[in-house]
Amino acid sequence: MTRVNRDMKAVIKLQLILIGVCSAPVSCVQLVPQCLSQGQMKVSCLSQGGSPQYSWTLDGRPLTDSELFSGNTEASIIVLRQNILGHLICSVRSQVSNSFKGMNLTYCAVTPSCDGRENEAQCFGALGGAVDIQLMDNMINDLRRNDSGEYKLEMFDGDGKMTGWKTLHLSVIAPVSSVQLVPQCLSQGQRNVSCVSQGDSPQYSWTLDGHKLTDSELFSGNLEVNIIILRHNISGHLVCSVRNEVSNSFKGMNLTYCAVKTSCDGRKNGARVLEFWEKQ
Repeated sequence: MTRVNRDMKAVIKLQLILIGVCSAPVSCVQLVPQCLSQGQMKVSCLSQGGSPQYSWTLDGRPLTDSELFSGNTEASIIVLRQNILGHLICSVRSQVSNSFKGMNLTYCAVTPSCDGRENEAQCFGALGGAVDIQLMDNMINDLRRNDSGEYKLEMFDGDGKMTGWKTLHLSVIAPVSSVQLVPQCLSQGQRNVSCVSQGDSPQYSWTLDGHKLTDSELFSGNLEVNIIILRHNISGHLVCSVRNEVSNSFKGMNLTYCAVKTSCDGRKNGARVLEFWEKQ
Protein backbone atom coordinates (compact mmCIF):
# COMPACT_ATOMS: atom_id res chain seq x y z
CA MET A 1 0.00 0.00 0.00
CA THR A 2 1.37 3.37 -1.01
CA ARG A 3 1.91 6.23 1.45
CA VAL A 4 -0.77 8.28 -0.39
CA ASN A 5 -3.41 5.60 0.17
CA ARG A 6 -2.45 5.26 3.84
CA ASP A 7 -2.76 9.04 4.28
CA MET A 8 -6.16 9.11 2.57
CA LYS A 9 -7.47 6.33 4.83
CA ALA A 10 -6.21 8.19 7.88
CA VAL A 11 -8.01 11.36 6.78
CA ILE A 12 -11.25 9.46 6.14
CA LYS A 13 -10.99 7.76 9.54
CA LEU A 14 -10.46 11.11 11.25
CA GLN A 15 -13.46 12.57 9.44
CA LEU A 16 -15.65 9.69 10.60
CA ILE A 17 -14.52 10.18 14.19
CA LEU A 18 -15.30 13.90 14.03
CA ILE A 19 -18.73 13.21 12.53
CA GLY A 20 -19.44 10.71 15.31
CA VAL A 21 -18.74 13.13 18.18
CA CYS A 22 -20.12 16.33 16.65
CA SER A 23 -23.49 17.55 17.98
CA ALA A 24 -25.79 20.38 16.98
CA PRO A 25 -25.41 23.59 19.00
CA VAL A 26 -28.20 24.48 21.40
CA SER A 27 -30.57 27.24 20.37
CA CYS A 28 -31.64 30.29 22.35
CA VAL A 29 -33.45 29.28 25.53
CA GLN A 30 -37.09 30.06 26.22
CA LEU A 31 -38.68 29.84 29.68
CA VAL A 32 -42.39 29.03 29.85
CA PRO A 33 -43.91 29.50 33.34
CA GLN A 34 -47.31 28.11 34.32
CA CYS A 35 -49.16 28.59 37.62
CA LEU A 36 -50.71 25.43 39.03
CA SER A 37 -53.91 25.18 41.05
CA GLN A 38 -52.26 25.04 44.47
CA GLY A 39 -49.89 27.95 43.87
CA GLN A 40 -46.88 25.99 42.60
CA MET A 41 -45.14 27.22 39.45
CA LYS A 42 -44.22 24.88 36.59
CA VAL A 43 -41.33 26.17 34.45
CA SER A 44 -40.32 24.60 31.12
CA CYS A 45 -36.89 25.28 29.64
CA LEU A 46 -37.12 25.03 25.84
CA SER A 47 -34.10 24.74 23.56
CA GLN A 48 -33.19 22.90 20.39
CA GLY A 49 -29.90 21.07 19.86
CA GLY A 50 -28.12 17.77 20.20
CA SER A 51 -27.87 16.10 23.64
CA PRO A 52 -28.79 19.15 25.74
CA GLN A 53 -27.80 19.24 29.41
CA TYR A 54 -29.85 21.41 31.77
CA SER A 55 -29.03 23.19 35.00
CA TRP A 56 -31.07 25.60 37.16
CA THR A 57 -30.09 28.32 39.60
CA LEU A 58 -32.04 30.70 41.82
CA ASP A 59 -30.34 33.98 42.73
CA GLY A 60 -27.03 32.56 41.53
CA ARG A 61 -27.09 29.26 43.46
CA PRO A 62 -28.43 25.76 42.72
CA LEU A 63 -32.08 25.06 43.58
CA THR A 64 -32.66 23.17 46.82
CA ASP A 65 -35.14 20.44 47.76
CA SER A 66 -37.03 22.99 49.87
CA GLU A 67 -37.68 25.02 46.68
CA LEU A 68 -38.38 22.16 44.26
CA PHE A 69 -41.83 20.55 44.39
CA SER A 70 -40.94 18.06 41.66
CA GLY A 71 -38.20 17.55 39.09
CA ASN A 72 -34.48 18.11 39.59
CA THR A 73 -31.81 20.59 38.52
CA GLU A 74 -30.87 18.44 35.49
CA ALA A 75 -34.38 18.24 33.99
CA SER A 76 -35.91 20.52 31.36
CA ILE A 77 -39.14 20.92 33.37
CA ILE A 78 -39.34 21.71 37.06
CA VAL A 79 -42.16 22.55 39.47
CA LEU A 80 -41.36 25.08 42.18
CA ARG A 81 -43.08 25.10 45.54
CA GLN A 82 -45.58 27.80 46.46
CA ASN A 83 -44.26 31.31 47.17
CA ILE A 84 -40.73 30.86 45.79
CA LEU A 85 -39.25 34.21 44.75
CA GLY A 86 -36.02 35.35 43.12
CA HIS A 87 -34.22 35.32 39.75
CA LEU A 88 -34.49 31.88 38.13
CA ILE A 89 -32.03 30.88 35.38
CA CYS A 90 -32.06 27.80 33.15
CA SER A 91 -28.74 27.03 31.45
CA VAL A 92 -28.52 24.61 28.51
CA ARG A 93 -25.32 23.23 27.05
CA SER A 94 -24.13 20.64 24.59
CA GLN A 95 -20.64 19.53 23.60
CA VAL A 96 -20.25 22.51 21.29
CA SER A 97 -22.29 25.39 22.73
CA ASN A 98 -24.31 26.77 25.62
CA SER A 99 -27.15 29.20 26.21
CA PHE A 100 -29.25 30.44 29.14
CA LYS A 101 -32.35 32.43 30.02
CA GLY A 102 -33.53 34.05 33.25
CA MET A 103 -36.80 35.34 34.71
CA ASN A 104 -37.94 37.03 37.90
CA LEU A 105 -40.37 34.81 39.80
CA THR A 106 -43.65 36.16 41.13
CA TYR A 107 -46.30 34.58 43.31
CA CYS A 108 -48.98 32.40 41.72
CA ALA A 109 -52.50 33.39 42.74
CA VAL A 110 -54.60 30.72 44.45
CA THR A 111 -58.40 30.79 44.52
CA PRO A 112 -59.41 30.16 48.14
CA SER A 113 -61.32 26.96 48.69
CA CYS A 114 -62.99 25.38 51.68
CA ASP A 115 -64.35 21.94 52.45
CA GLY A 116 -67.71 22.81 53.94
CA ARG A 117 -68.47 19.15 54.63
CA GLU A 118 -66.36 19.48 57.78
CA ASN A 119 -68.42 20.79 60.66
CA GLU A 120 -67.33 24.20 62.01
CA ALA A 121 -65.05 24.75 58.99
CA GLN A 122 -63.32 28.16 58.88
CA CYS A 123 -63.18 29.68 55.40
CA PHE A 124 -61.72 32.87 53.92
CA GLY A 125 -62.56 34.73 50.71
CA ALA A 126 -61.07 37.80 49.02
CA LEU A 127 -63.29 40.89 48.89
CA GLY A 128 -64.64 41.13 45.32
CA GLY A 129 -63.19 37.73 44.44
CA ALA A 130 -64.47 34.16 44.57
CA VAL A 131 -64.30 31.22 46.93
CA ASP A 132 -64.92 27.54 46.24
CA ILE A 133 -67.05 26.09 49.02
CA GLN A 134 -67.47 22.35 48.73
CA LEU A 135 -70.96 21.74 50.03
CA MET A 136 -72.49 20.25 46.94
CA ASP A 137 -71.78 21.98 43.63
CA ASN A 138 -71.95 25.63 44.78
CA MET A 139 -69.47 28.44 44.27
CA ILE A 140 -69.88 32.01 45.66
CA ASN A 141 -68.76 34.85 43.34
CA ASP A 142 -68.39 38.63 43.74
CA LEU A 143 -67.92 38.37 47.48
CA ARG A 144 -69.02 41.26 49.70
CA ARG A 145 -68.36 41.87 53.35
CA ASN A 146 -71.92 41.04 54.28
CA ASP A 147 -71.35 37.55 52.83
CA SER A 148 -69.28 36.87 55.95
CA GLY A 149 -70.98 34.75 58.55
CA GLU A 150 -72.08 31.26 59.43
CA TYR A 151 -73.44 28.94 56.76
CA LYS A 152 -75.46 25.85 57.63
CA LEU A 153 -75.84 22.75 55.50
CA GLU A 154 -79.00 20.83 56.34
CA MET A 155 -79.09 17.17 55.32
CA PHE A 156 -82.22 15.17 54.48
CA ASP A 157 -82.86 11.52 53.73
CA GLY A 158 -84.84 10.14 50.81
CA ASP A 159 -88.14 10.68 52.65
CA GLY A 160 -87.44 14.36 53.21
CA LYS A 161 -86.65 13.92 56.90
CA MET A 162 -83.79 16.05 58.18
CA THR A 163 -80.94 13.86 59.37
CA GLY A 164 -78.60 16.58 60.66
CA TRP A 165 -76.60 19.65 59.68
CA LYS A 166 -73.09 21.02 59.43
CA THR A 167 -71.89 24.61 59.67
CA LEU A 168 -69.00 26.63 58.30
CA HIS A 169 -67.78 30.14 59.04
CA LEU A 170 -66.87 32.38 56.08
CA SER A 171 -64.77 35.55 56.52
CA VAL A 172 -64.58 37.96 53.56
CA ILE A 173 -61.44 40.09 53.82
CA ALA A 174 -59.74 42.67 51.60
CA PRO A 175 -56.73 41.27 49.72
CA VAL A 176 -53.35 42.95 50.18
CA SER A 177 -52.49 45.64 47.64
CA SER A 178 -49.30 46.15 45.67
CA VAL A 179 -46.33 46.67 47.95
CA GLN A 180 -44.27 49.86 48.14
CA LEU A 181 -40.84 50.06 49.79
CA VAL A 182 -39.87 53.40 51.33
CA PRO A 183 -36.16 53.56 52.32
CA GLN A 184 -34.62 56.26 54.53
CA CYS A 185 -30.98 56.69 55.50
CA LEU A 186 -30.37 57.47 59.18
CA SER A 187 -27.63 59.61 60.65
CA GLN A 188 -25.30 56.77 61.61
CA GLY A 189 -25.54 54.93 58.31
CA GLN A 190 -28.40 52.58 59.18
CA ARG A 191 -31.30 52.29 56.78
CA ASN A 192 -34.97 52.48 57.77
CA VAL A 193 -37.20 50.59 55.29
CA SER A 194 -41.01 50.75 55.43
CA CYS A 195 -43.13 48.12 53.67
CA VAL A 196 -46.43 49.76 52.73
CA SER A 197 -49.49 47.75 51.66
CA GLN A 198 -53.24 47.97 52.10
CA GLY A 199 -55.48 45.05 53.07
CA ASP A 200 -56.93 43.19 56.03
CA SER A 201 -54.70 41.37 58.54
CA PRO A 202 -51.42 41.65 56.58
CA GLN A 203 -48.49 39.40 57.52
CA TYR A 204 -44.97 40.55 56.63
CA SER A 205 -41.74 38.72 55.87
CA TRP A 206 -38.31 39.98 54.70
CA THR A 207 -35.48 38.39 52.74
CA LEU A 208 -32.06 39.59 51.62
CA ASP A 209 -30.56 37.92 48.53
CA GLY A 210 -33.03 35.07 48.96
CA HIS A 211 -32.37 34.33 52.66
CA LYS A 212 -34.13 35.50 55.80
CA LEU A 213 -32.63 38.55 57.46
CA THR A 214 -30.38 37.75 60.40
CA ASP A 215 -29.70 39.55 63.68
CA SER A 216 -26.34 40.62 62.27
CA GLU A 217 -28.19 42.50 59.49
CA LEU A 218 -31.10 43.87 61.53
CA PHE A 219 -30.46 46.89 63.75
CA SER A 220 -34.05 46.89 65.05
CA GLY A 221 -37.38 45.31 64.15
CA ASN A 222 -38.02 41.69 63.16
CA LEU A 223 -39.08 39.66 60.15
CA GLU A 224 -42.80 39.99 60.91
CA VAL A 225 -43.17 43.80 61.08
CA ASN A 226 -43.65 46.31 58.27
CA ILE A 227 -40.80 48.63 59.33
CA ILE A 228 -37.22 47.49 59.88
CA ILE A 229 -33.87 49.21 60.40
CA LEU A 230 -30.85 47.62 58.75
CA ARG A 231 -27.36 47.90 60.16
CA HIS A 232 -24.63 50.04 58.64
CA ASN A 233 -23.10 48.77 55.34
CA ILE A 234 -25.79 46.16 54.53
CA SER A 235 -26.14 45.67 50.75
CA GLY A 236 -27.97 43.23 48.47
CA HIS A 237 -31.47 42.66 47.10
CA LEU A 238 -34.07 43.24 49.81
CA VAL A 239 -37.60 41.85 49.38
CA CYS A 240 -40.67 42.51 51.54
CA SER A 241 -43.49 39.99 51.11
CA VAL A 242 -47.02 40.69 52.37
CA ARG A 243 -49.79 38.12 52.63
CA ASN A 244 -53.09 37.41 54.25
CA GLU A 245 -55.47 34.47 54.07
CA VAL A 246 -56.58 35.24 50.49
CA SER A 247 -53.70 36.97 48.67
CA ASN A 248 -50.04 37.89 48.61
CA SER A 249 -47.75 40.50 47.09
CA PHE A 250 -44.09 41.52 47.27
CA LYS A 251 -41.62 44.23 46.30
CA GLY A 252 -37.84 44.24 46.06
CA MET A 253 -35.08 46.84 45.93
CA ASN A 254 -31.30 46.83 45.57
CA LEU A 255 -29.63 48.23 48.67
CA THR A 256 -26.68 50.62 48.48
CA TYR A 257 -24.67 52.04 51.34
CA CYS A 258 -26.00 55.02 53.23
CA ALA A 259 -23.64 58.00 53.36
CA VAL A 260 -22.20 58.92 56.75
CA LYS A 261 -20.82 62.37 57.45
CA THR A 262 -18.70 62.76 60.55
CA SER A 263 -19.13 65.79 62.78
CA CYS A 264 -16.67 67.95 64.65
CA ASP A 265 -16.97 70.59 67.36
CA GLY A 266 -15.26 73.57 65.71
CA ARG A 267 -15.65 75.64 68.85
CA LYS A 268 -12.59 73.91 70.27
CA ASN A 269 -9.24 75.55 69.51
CA GLY A 270 -7.20 73.55 67.03
CA ALA A 271 -10.02 71.17 66.20
CA ARG A 272 -9.48 69.06 63.06
CA VAL A 273 -12.36 68.20 60.74
CA LEU A 274 -12.28 64.78 59.09
CA GLU A 275 -14.93 63.91 56.56
CA PHE A 276 -15.80 60.39 55.41
CA TRP A 277 -18.44 59.52 52.84
CA GLU A 278 -19.42 56.06 51.84
CA LYS A 279 -20.90 55.01 48.55
CA GLN A 280 -24.49 56.27 48.19
